[in-house]
Amino acid sequence: MKKSTKVLGAVAAIGASTTLVGGAVHADSVSTDKPQASEVQKLNAKPVSVADAQNKVNGDQSKVNADKQQVATDQSNVNKDQNNVDKYSKDVQDSKTQTPVVKDQISKTNTDIQNDQSKISADQNTISKDQSKVNADQSRVTADQTSVTADQDKVNGAQDAVNHDNQRINDIHHAQQIADQAKQNVANDQQQVANAQSNVSKAQSALIPAQNAKDQADKNASAAQSALTAAQNKEQADQDKVNSTQDSLNNVTAEINSRNVIDAPFDYTDGLLSNGSFSDQENAFSQGMNDPANTYHSNPAYDYDIEPNNLTQQQKNDLDVWIAQLINGVRAQLGNSKVIANTSAIAYADKVAQYYNQDNWNITTHGNHDVSAINKAADESGLYDGGGNGYEDAVGSVGVLPEHCTMNQLREDIYNDLRQLFFSDNLHAANLVGYDTVSDKDQGPEYVGFAFDKMGQFHLEFIPESDVTNPSVFNKNANLPTPANDLASLEKQQANLQQQLSTEQSQLAQDKQAVTNAQNKLNNANAALNSATNAFNAAKQSYQDAQTALTNAQNKLAQDQATFKQAQEDVQNAPQELQQMNAQLAQDKQALTTAQNNLNAAKTKLQNDQTTLQNDQNILNAANAQLAADQQKLQNDQNTLKQLQQQLSDYQNAPQLLAQAKQQLATDQAKLAADQAQLATDEDTLAQDTTVLNNAKANAAKEAQDEANREQAQRAKNSFEIGGSYVLGNGRREAVALPTVKADVVPGAKEAGRANQHKRTLPDTGDAGESGVLGLLGAALLTVMGTAGYRRKRHD
Repeated sequence: MKKSTKVLGAVAAIGASTTLVGGAVHADSVSTDKPQASEVQKLNAKPVSVADAQNKVNGDQSKVNADKQQVATDQSNVNKDQNNVDKYSKDVQDSKTQTPVVKDQISKTNTDIQNDQSKISADQNTISKDQSKVNADQSRVTADQTSVTADQDKVNGAQDAVNHDNQRINDIHHAQQIADQAKQNVANDQQQVANAQSNVSKAQSALIPAQNAKDQADKNASAAQSALTAAQNKEQADQDKVNSTQDSLNNVTAEINSRNVIDAPFDYTDGLLSNGSFSDQENAFSQGMNDPANTYHSNPAYDYDIEPNNLTQQQKNDLDVWIAQLINGVRAQLGNSKVIANTSAIAYADKVAQYYNQDNWNITTHGNHDVSAINKAADESGLYDGGGNGYEDAVGSVGVLPEHCTMNQLREDIYNDLRQLFFSDNLHAANLVGYDTVSDKDQGPEYVGFAFDKMGQFHLEFIPESDVTNPSVFNKNANLPTPANDLASLEKQQANLQQQLSTEQSQLAQDKQAVTNAQNKLNNANAALNSATNAFNAAKQSYQDAQTALTNAQNKLAQDQATFKQAQEDVQNAPQELQQMNAQLAQDKQALTTAQNNLNAAKTKLQNDQTTLQNDQNILNAANAQLAADQQKLQNDQNTLKQLQQQLSDYQNAPQLLAQAKQQLATDQAKLAADQAQLATDEDTLAQDTTVLNNAKANAAKEAQDEANREQAQRAKNSFEIGGSYVLGNGRREAVALPTVKADVVPGAKEAGRANQHKRTLPDTGDAGESGVLGLLGAALLTVMGTAGYRRKRHD
């Protein structure tokens, strides 16, 4: 095994080396005449790894790249220095002829600047004076505007007084006419008030019967609504009866169509179970298991979801009654006493399952009942504890209960568990058919309860009344009604329900007609109520309108009476007031004339002052424009002076600047030459190290190939291979038996419909596949485990 590992390791190493050879660059492919062959041999005198050579080449390349960048920078600096030398050389030549010219221009520009500054000072003095005149003009215009506004107000007031005087004089001239019209208006108003009062009386007379009619219609509609409600309630009640009866009929019909019973074979008797031969028993059991009649029939009424681990009490009660029906059906065929479904028996079964869960007791694994759980639950449930299994038959499971399934699936599971108990062995069958209780008449009634534990095991508990030791805990009267499950009884129920349904449907039809009649009456009553309500609303609106019209007429009469009274007073005072108003009118007209004259004078003065203001403002604007122009000229002359001074300075400093530029050019040219030499040196080094790298790669490839060849030769000596059932190695050929692999069988998890999904096992110690003798031994052993043998022994 170790040798094989080494061979595989060598192959892996060869593979890696081959990859390096495939990517190598050979030395003879490098385009350079350096280094010399002797230098390469010297470099290769000492073995160099590919990784080290590659790192060296990478470092060399980085230096070459940096050198090239530095050379480019040096060349840029030299170019810049040369430009400076050219510029300063030209400045030196120009300075000989241009210096006197520039000095003259500077002198002239200084003179222009002094003149500009003097002119700006004069412009500012002129603007100051012009601004003062404009301010004074603006003050006068503002005062004039105020005078014009005041005079206009006076004119308006005088005009209003004259208008009022004229209107009053006109009213005085027509005072008698106004009084006559006011008198006529009062007479008309009085007639309107009388008419409005008459209309109010008529509207009130019509409103009372309309109110009475509406009240009566309200009562009629309310009574009709009550009658309809009563009819609808009766219809709903009778409909509920029909629905209930129909549901019951559907259930009975479904029960008939999917009736579940367990039929015992003809020779399946108490005698067979107690004294029959093993072969006769097995034959009867086989007939019972294979009888097509003993097959679960699904009922659509039970296709609803349940939680098998969390059944409601009602679901437990219904299942316990159904279990009792199935057991009693077989017992009736044998003429034995019936079992009774009982809630205390169910509670006892629940306790047994609870203790099985606590003990994690799997009947299939242990091969027996959890006797401790059975008797502990019996002690707590008010039952006799005889120390063995005196109550339980059970069916084991290799799965677990599903979290959800339908009631049909759980019923099918229970049905198949009961069928297995009836037709698997004589001890379980004897206990279920109750032949052992025939001889124990003192036992009294026998109760039955069931439960499932978490392992999916079905527990069926039979409790004779004589084993109840504490009736306050185990309630012997908590029995559940167990109706007969025979076909004749079901068909009789079906016929009775059909008759009952027909009678209830006939009554329901009468109820529907009564509802229709009541609805028609209510519709008519509502229509009459709507009509009466509309008539009442119209009468009420007419009364309200008449009241409003009367109020309006009375208000207008009061207003016109006041106007008539004032008109009479105006007629009596007309001559004297007319004389007064004429005098007042003359006085007001004179005031109006004076005000208009004053207004016209104020407007003239305002116009003159506004003209003066505009003229002075134009002069000020011109002065400001001149100042701006002079300031701009000063700025231009100052800029020119600055440029001339800089030009003169350049001419004067040109020799010195030229010498500095030449010195800088020489310095940068020397640096450029040194960096170019360094670049050449680093490129030579890069070429040499590249040659070393290529040689290292070639050597590595050769060593890898040599190692591969050595491994191939070694493998030829120590090869091995597997073929069929032989192992070949070291020149020997030997037969080798290949191992047989056996798959583990893992039981599947329990799903819905457990009877069809997982294996159900009875707690016994025999094997159905063994010989008849072993089967009889298993039956004898079950005598110890089964409840029947224990019960008979306890009561003997």
